[in-house]
Amino acid sequence: MDPPIGMIRYLPLLWYNKEMKNETDFSVDKISDIAPTLSAILDIQAPSGNIGTVIKNVFK
Repeated sequence: MDPPIGMIRYLPLLWYNKEMKNETDFSVDKISDIAPTLSAILDIQAPSGNIGTVIKNVFK
């Protein structure tokens, strides 16, 4: 469920890994996607009650 228009928040994210390509991505991801993405990077289980999905652009 998306928040009302007046409640939209933006959070700039910087992902770094020596194997990543040097590129800029202006895709819009949800804040709830941060925890499952970090879990995938760290190869651990996502938090219980997680509602987000892994940000696929991090793994290009």
